Parts: sequence; structure tokens; C-alpha cells
Amino acid sequence: MFKTRFLDLPPLQSAAGTVQLPGSKSISNRVLLLAGLSAGTTVIHDLLESDDTRVMLDALMALGCEVQPDGDTLRVTGLGGHLRTTEAKLFLGNAGTAMRPLTAALAVLAATQSGRFALSGVPRMHERPIGDLVDALRQLGCDIDYLGNDGFPPLQLQPGAAPLNTGRPIRVRGDVSSQFLTALLLALPLAAGREAIVIEVDGELISKPYVEITLNLLARFGIVIEREGWQRFTIPQGSAYRSPGDIRVEGDASSASYFIALGAIAATEAPIRIVGVGSDSIQGDIRFIDAAEAMGAQISSGPGWLEVRRGEFPLKAITLDCNHIPDAAMTLAVMALYADGTTTLRNIASWRVKETDRIAAMATELRKVGATVVEGADFIEVFRFFINAGQSETDSFSSAQRIYRGVPTSGGAAFTKDTVYLHGLLSVHTFFRWCLRNRKLSLARELFAGKMALEDVFSLESSYAAGHVAPARFLPPWIQRANGLAGMLAFSLFVNKIRLDNVDADDLMLGLA
Repeated sequence: MFKTRFLDLPPLQSAAGTVQLPGSKSISNRVLLLAGLSAGTTVIHDLLESDDTRVMLDALMALGCEVQPDGDTLRVTGLGGHLRTTEAKLFLGNAGTAMRPLTAALAVLAATQSGRFALSGVPRMHERPIGDLVDALRQLGCDIDYLGNDGFPPLQLQPGAAPLNTGRPIRVRGDVSSQFLTALLLALPLAAGREAIVIEVDGELISKPYVEITLNLLARFGIVIEREGWQRFTIPQGSAYRSPGDIRVEGDASSASYFIALGAIAATEAPIRIVGVGSDSIQGDIRFIDAAEAMGAQISSGPGWLEVRRGEFPLKAITLDCNHIPDAAMTLAVMALYADGTTTLRNIASWRVKETDRIAAMATELRKVGATVVEGADFIEVFRFFINAGQSETDSFSSAQRIYRGVPTSGGAAFTKDTVYLHGLLSVHTFFRWCLRNRKLSLARELFAGKMALEDVFSLESSYAAGHVAPARFLPPWIQRANGLAGMLAFSLFVNKIRLDNVDADDLMLGLA
């Protein structure tokens, strides 16, 4: 899949410069589908090149659309709402932005124009839910069969037994994925020739900004949806897709979040300028800049551009409902590594039904770089004891003393009472590792047995600082493994306040060998 086997990332002291963003994936695939359904030719500028857009283009060409690259643009001549191919097998990879909208559009076309289509993807796509969308389409009279497990792709779409039932509202759940509603909004103008079609959303609609992108682009293609809050959408009678002629895909706001984070962390001398997305963006993820500013970044913006500098540092931990920026919120989890305290990201249940389980994946990778992570069904909490670049292990331990006692560190960071306890925990972790590395097993036993108070640990600073720390490669394997368990032991001792009087420390040490 990848030509590059690995990347070496050297230490970074600062960052500056200008970056041109790739096109937005969310906008790219919506524009491609709308161009494919419209009459006439649409010239698309700055289209994203990615796996998702590639499978969408392959599908459109298989259905009879004409696609012609023309320099930096792409010319798409659409179907005008009429099938040119009535039978096809479409492989859509792991592209949710292709699978969900194409399912809806082709289900309507199959029902009204006697089409038969099989839609499949990679194994992970066959684990991503689509049942709520299928249930909504069946309300119309679309005939859809599951070819594997109920509620998941692959799917078979075929002609319906009766004309589509557009006289009553179509109900769809909104609390799993906004792509189900987006798919219906993109597809149902195909069936609104004789009467208006109403879509009603059950439950709280998540990822509303992505639905706003859909409504904005539909308007560009001649279809203005009437909206009553976020619960009821009406597609007007006589709706028909009309190509805008030329359309430009703005830069990807989710991708912009990476460079905003880089600027917040490392743009100390000159700003990072981001070109392709700015204050005029139609993407909800542009609101990531609000979260970055809350963490301490300095950001200025204009039409089509952003500039970011480091402001407050270490960054400030935040607690945020991320329903409005579900994709960009992953960048906040990484920024939390450079923040003082615990960052909590909530209302992100949709992460678990993406191309992978993003909450589990993020927790796994953050732990690899030393973060303490708590994950739940719809949230993630990230904490890391912040150490300035170049700070030695001994300096780190000394900083931990000052933090525990409420004294600002040399970097000037002041810590609240809520974070003092966790920083104390990390100090114990550090000291326990030193004990094991230097064969101070009696001290390790006392700490493990809960017989040593945190102040007692701090009183041994001079001994700690003077001790010789052996390189890890010269340590016996059991000590190396014990180092990895030190955080768990400290967690048991100080978070759960467990005294392990009935556990023999020697038995534990022996068990690690």
C-alpha cells in the first residue's frame, strides 16, 4: 500500500514557512457525485487526489459519466439523472464518502430505471454500519439486500416492486453518522420531480457542519433545501441538478489542523502560513482554530489563508464537546501532549465507526509516546507530564517536586490543584524506574508496598540525582520489563490508594524475570 516503509522524524526546534493545502475530501466527493448526476459538463478545480476520490471517479466512469483530466482541472460530464449503464459491480474501497451517497443515489435510480448494482469495499468497509441508511431508503420503496451481515455492506440494489413512496416523510437516524442524512439529501432530488420530499431526523444530529457543506454544495448545483432546525429537511418539488459550470474545491480544513498545531507548538520566530482555507471556508472544521486559540495558539486569518504562531506554552489543557469538529478533533488529542493538565474531548462516538476505531487507535498511539489516556464510548482524556525539550531525567524529577508542592517550574508553568496529584503520580513513576534501573530493590519494595509517602520520595532527590543510571541495553530483561510496569504500579498505589500488603514484592520481581 505504501512505497515508503518508514519515516525518520528528527527533533524539531522550531517551524516556519508556507504550506498549500490539498483539496477537501468532504467537498471533493460531494462535488464529484453532484457533477455526475447533473446534466452538462462541470469543470472542477483543485480536486483532492486520494483513495476516496479515486474510487468515486471509477464508479462514475463505470456508470457512464465522461471524465477528462485537463491540466490542473477535471471535466466531468454527468448523467443528467438518467442511467447509461443499468448493471454494474462497484468496489468502493474504504471510502465512506463514496459508499453512503452512491448507495442512496443508485438505490433511487435502480428503483426508478430498472438498474442492478452491487456495492462492496475492503473488509473494514464491511464492518462500517449502513443499516440506518438502508432502512430510510426502504421506506421509499427501494429494494436493497445485504450480501453479508445485516446492517453492513456489501449491498445489492435492484428495481423496486412499486413506484417510490414520496408522499410521507422519510425518517433517518442522525446520531450514528451524518453521512446517512447527507446521502439522502444528495440523492433524493432524483425522486422529487412530482412532489416535495421531506426527511425527518430521529435523535440528535451529529457532525452538523458536514451537513452544512452538503446543503451549501447542493445550492451551487441548483437545489435549495428548506431546513427546519436540524430535524426536518424539505427537497422542493421539481428539483433538478444544474451544473455550475466551474467549481473550485477549497483546501481541506481537517488537514489544516495539522499545520495549525505545528504553529501552536513550534512557530516561535516566524509564523506558519496556510494557504487554501481561511475565514471564508464552508467547512465546519475551520472552527478548529477556536479550539487551538483556547489552547494558546495565536491565529490570524483572511479569505483563503491562515497564519499561526506559538502563543502560550506549554499549551493549556481544555475540555471540549467536539461534535462540530469530529475529524479535526484528533489533532487536539496530539496537541494535548504539549499541554499542562488533562485534555478531554467529548461527543466523539462517531470516531468508532470510521475507517478504523479512531478512539482506540488514538489511545494506543498516544500511550506509545508516554501519554496517560482514558477512553470511553464517546470520549478520550489525554494527560502527559510536560517536560521541556532537552530536560534531563534528573531535572524532570526535580521539576516534579516543585509541581507537587505547587511551585512553578523553570519554564514558568503554573499548575492547578487538579493537576498536582497527577504530576505527583508521574514523579513516583520516575522514581520507581530509577530504583529498578539502579538495583535499589529495597526502596522499590517500600514504594511498591505503599510504605513510602510521596514526600519521602522527594526527600531522596539528592540520592537520585547522584546515582548512576545504567543504559537500558545493559539492564537485565526483567528490569527492562519492570520499567514498563512502573506506571501501572504507581497508578495502583496513588490513584486507587491500594496498599499491597498481601503481595510479596520478591514474588513480583521474580515473576517479571
